[in-house]
Amino acid sequence: MDQQHLFFERIEDAIGALIAHLGGRKKIGQLLMPEKTIADAQTWVSAALNPERREKFSPEQLLLLARMGREAGCDLLMDYLASEAGYARPEPLEPADEVALAQREFVDAVERLDALSQRITRLHTKRVA
Repeated sequence: MDQQHLFFERIEDAIGALIAHLGGRKKIGQLLMPEKTIADAQTWVSAALNPERREKFSPEQLLLLARMGREAGCDLLMDYLASEAGYARPEPLEPADEVALAQREFVDAVERLDALSQRITRLHTKRVA
């Protein structure tokens, strides 16, 4: 990660630094706005980075940028959001940790479904009796 960007005054600055790290406005514009021409998409990104303009990134676009930053080892946007919201700096999960977390969530979901199935059966049995 580029260590010169330790503080940003606005979210647009953090997003702009991340976009620069990810390859620039042209590349990201094509990704976020594939329906636009390359030039129009690049112009839209520039406008969305200007707080005086009405163009804004959607929550889904910000999430995509944060994920792309994670994959590229650039946590600028996540660090900014955590800092501004009063949270400690987030630590990215290692891929093996993500797999283990997903497996635990899956097992928990199956257990909840089993408990719900048993409850429905009990309620149905009471109603029939």
